Amino acid sequence: MGSEASRAGHRQTARLLLVWAASLLVAWAAALVAVTLVRSIGLIVPDRLAWLAALAAGVLVATPAAAWSSTLLRRDGSRARLGAVALVVGLAAVLLIVPVSTEVTAAESPGRDSPPPVVLAAQSALVLAAAAATASQLLRHAGGGRDVRLTVSMLLAARLVGPFAVLYAALTGQAGS
Repeated sequence: MGSEASRAGHRQTARLLLVWAASLLVAWAAALVAVTLVRSIGLIVPDRLAWLAALAAGVLVATPAAAWSSTLLRRDGSRARLGAVALVVGLAAVLLIVPVSTEVTAAESPGRDSPPPVVLAAQSALVLAAAAATASQLLRHAGGGRDVRLTVSMLLAARLVGPFAVLYAALTGQAGS
């Protein structure tokens, strides 16, 4: 009987690990697309502003992607707390600002051979996705609302991050530099 309970525990752990991995992949793909697309505004706004906007878009897309994918894949009736997951992913983005700004500063130095921006975008998206996938597994509640309004708001905000960054740069005289 003890070995049967042990096997059931191992199956449950393996199932949760697979849900986490699938959630990570979904969130990474979503965050990579968002970060890369928004980062492209760096052609008309300063790099620092473009990266800040890209990280914000990554948070706003990775959070619902991980939360919804883990909720749909788990069969225990629990749901990820979208607001709490967004806070954790936002904190991860704040912590990413330091290495990203260091790399941007180093890339501006003459004679420095730095990797292409897509590499930094992929690394940043992976960190955001890992934070989102982990938080969506740990910060859960039983049943309840679906957080549809918050999800739609986050995705709409992610869509508007790039245009607002360009508008800000234009109003402050930074666009085109």
